[in-house]
Amino acid sequence: MRSGFVLFTYGGMRIVPSEDQVVVNLWHGMPLKRIGKLSNDAVIEAEDIADFSYTIATSRLFAPIMARVFGCREDQVIISGLPRNDYLCSNDCDLHRFAHFADSSRTILWMPTFRKSFDGRYDNSDIETSTGLPIATSVELLHRLDSWLGEKGGILFIKAHPYALAKSSGLQGEQFQNIVFVNDEMIRAEGLRLYEFVAAFDSLLTDYSSIYFDFLLLDRPIGFTLDDYESYQKMRGFIFPDAKDMMPGQHIYSFDELCSFVAAVCSGDDSYCEERGKTRDLIHEYKGYDCRRGLADRIGLLSVLESTNREEQK
Repeated sequence: MRSGFVLFTYGGMRIVPSEDQVVVNLWHGMPLKRIGKLSNDAVIEAEDIADFSYTIATSRLFAPIMARVFGCREDQVIISGLPRNDYLCSNDCDLHRFAHFADSSRTILWMPTFRKSFDGRYDNSDIETSTGLPIATSVELLHRLDSWLGEKGGILFIKAHPYALAKSSGLQGEQFQNIVFVNDEMIRAEGLRLYEFVAAFDSLLTDYSSIYFDFLLLDRPIGFTLDDYESYQKMRGFIFPDAKDMMPGQHIYSFDELCSFVAAVCSGDDSYCEERGKTRDLIHEYKGYDCRRGLADRIGLLSVLESTNREEQK
């Protein structure tokens, strides 16, 4: 209560700023799927979720969107880099700490968003899967993918969304040579932040997760699994009229197309560089991973820290 600055990244904080406080809702990514006041959720619609001084958007495109998401004024939206994206500059993560593989292997990170949440609140897709994954919906397909990765010289790390309804029981006892499953606890145990881990990969495989907006800053290949696009659009919905227009990379609807993405990554074929650049310019005002200028200076935190440092030096 005595803090001059309060910053949070997820809903539920409900901190009404006092006269001398600055409260910033950093959130955890620019939205592709509908969230907040745009989610058609009656509970959220009835709540005041704009009880903060500021929130942030990464570009002018997202500033009015974030204002509508939280039901706040647009002048409460600061255009800034996301603080977590600063860690994409890191080269502190050695993926060999998680698995043994050849140095020449191409590394792919698969981070799907959740379809069904463990608390039962969300059910965003009508596709059933025994693995918890899109496209590779069975153990048999995962083994085929594992063999394909071996042939092409790739290594695939799979990290499930922490909100996802776990399907790990169907994978117990299964052994893979070129597929590695990781979670937040394993990453933290290595003394790493998530985006220090993300920065170590040659490419990203995802779907409707906002992580790909951030990964655009690295200018590396991205593949999008869209086998449940129609049902996800109907059950959850997207911010943009056609979300696929905002996905600069291979669109994957089948297992064969997933294998072709792996093959392209492993061969160094990158056909979407120009398309990624255009989308990156729409998404990111700051491309140097620097939230210092965009955020800390804007809210007055930078001057306070500099003043404190001067006093300590005296």
